[in-house]
Amino acid sequence: MGVKRLKLITLLDRAIERLVECRNDNYVVRANLQIEEINVICDAATRVFKSQPMLLRIQSPVVVAGDIHGQFNDLLRIFELNGQPEKGQRYLFLGDYVDRGPQSIEVVCLLLAYKIKYPHDFYLIRGNHEERDLNDTYGFKDECEMFYSTKLWRAFNRVFDYMPMAAVVNEQVFCTHGGIGPGLETLSQISAIRRPHRGSSNGVACDLMWADPDPGTKTWKRNAARNVSYMFGKDQVNDFLFTNKLKFMCRAHEQPEEKGFSWPFFPELTVLTIFSAPGYEGTKADGAVVRLSANCGTTIKTLPYITTQENVLPMDENDPDDDERDDVSRTSRESRRDHYHHHHHGHSHHN
Repeated sequence: MGVKRLKLITLLDRAIERLVECRNDNYVVRANLQIEEINVICDAATRVFKSQPMLLRIQSPVVVAGDIHGQFNDLLRIFELNGQPEKGQRYLFLGDYVDRGPQSIEVVCLLLAYKIKYPHDFYLIRGNHEERDLNDTYGFKDECEMFYSTKLWRAFNRVFDYMPMAAVVNEQVFCTHGGIGPGLETLSQISAIRRPHRGSSNGVACDLMWADPDPGTKTWKRNAARNVSYMFGKDQVNDFLFTNKLKFMCRAHEQPEEKGFSWPFFPELTVLTIFSAPGYEGTKADGAVVRLSANCGTTIKTLPYITTQENVLPMDENDPDDDERDDVSRTSRESRRDHYHHHHHGHSHHN
């Protein structure tokens, strides 16, 4: 191993250690990485993304996760419940790492660090929130400006411009963030998408990041809920899978009701939606990931909702006057927990 790579691995290990130490079910703990460390991570991650194709080819077994949306504590719980990357567990994440949750910076830094460290066992594809038009509005830019700078927000987005947009697992399972549109016939079209790609409001790349399944449509339909891309029905999926000799599609992009996963065309198992941000937007719904076995069988692993990631940090854990405040925060946590035990109906959230 060259001196340069050794120095990089040392920096990554130190950053990963600091990030993992932020695990806390009661409140947000920030890693406070140095801007110099983050810049090194961004540059190294870009090099890795550039070295791999726009359409990834991945071997299973692999754990596939959906939207994370800045919920860093829940990301750490995914690794706890499904296996640590350090222990050789393989992962594929389907995008939407940033926005809405409190810790987009930590989420991106940890995922990029693992990507650099384990380039052939840890995969990240791009979601619609890895586009400037969205992440300057839904929280990521604000977070970068609050803790670092607008310059860092721009640097992260330049990394996103090189992210792949789809993957095929074992030549059988098509994985992307959103779905497919009428312009996509063969997988080679995805491989041909040029990078850096700044995002677009139509075309194959746009549909990969934005499209949604609709059991009620027989044809391609305008995606009115998102005001961009298309809705696709079961016939459109079947045609795409048949043409490309694939078994089924695994995607994210929507929060299914309550469980963190759904088969929108059930009883046909042609599309699996997976969503890994429990309690997203106040829903109290569980999240999930899916484990694809060696022959691409699916095992859904629930990521239970817990009352977590409150946007408050105690002033100082060791503050001698803390007792009173601890009682207050404990009481509010308990009342939130009681609220959770009332029966709750989830809604299908677009994100």
